[in-house]
Amino acid sequence: MANLNTGLTSEQVLEAFYRALHDMTDSEIQEAISTQIEDAMAAAATAAAAAVETAISALDVSSKGGSGKYISAIEEADGKINATATNIATAPSSGGTAAISSGAVYTAIENAVSSAISAAFGAGTTKTATEDNHFNLDDLKTIGRYNYGASIVQNGYVDNLPSDAPTSSGGTIIVENNQLSSRYIQTLYIQNVSNAGTFWKRNYGSSGWSAWYRFDGTQVVPPASLNSINPAQLQVTPPDSDDEMR
Repeated sequence: MANLNTGLTSEQVLEAFYRALHDMTDSEIQEAISTQIEDAMAAAATAAAAAVETAISALDVSSKGGSGKYISAIEEADGKINATATNIATAPSSGGTAAISSGAVYTAIENAVSSAISAAFGAGTTKTATEDNHFNLDDLKTIGRYNYGASIVQNGYVDNLPSDAPTSSGGTIIVENNQLSSRYIQTLYIQNVSNAGTFWKRNYGSSGWSAWYRFDGTQVVPPASLNSINPAQLQVTPPDSDDEMR
């Protein structure tokens, strides 16, 4: 059978190969074999590296989440991790299970307080003030709701606010009767405070208006004047006899 490329038969090609092999030294044979092995190993390593790179590339996933979203689920399939991004709720809902932003919680609390006040006292009366005619909270002894805007408090036209109350935003004051003659309670809500649950209270009695107390979440903050009281001033002298106790 003739070889199409050389014109030799298969027998002639095989004979020439054995003749060349016979003429090679052992070291030449070993070198040829080593070269073949090294070439094969190099080719295998290149193929393996390409296969690994292809496999790793197949594990790439797109970015998930971002502003206004949270990761609600993570799952794995054939080595690939996949995440499910869900929109953060913009308002609380009954029975809702989605995450909600702190801003939405703040707004919901603020709206709930405003709705409760409106339901109980209506829209209320908007108070105005000028440099010559201030809005004095001490004068409010009529049951109802009173609102004041940011501009008059920023100009310093609102008197007898709590010392720690913000003076950059408007507010709402609720005046209630504590069911005793000439006794009243004022509750102050100020817009845009850092904690939507913050409010101030004080009461009016025979000695006039008390100091303001701030209610901040679960904490009640007394006025600064009470922080300087000497404990000895709070001691009570017991009576000299049982008769004095009757």
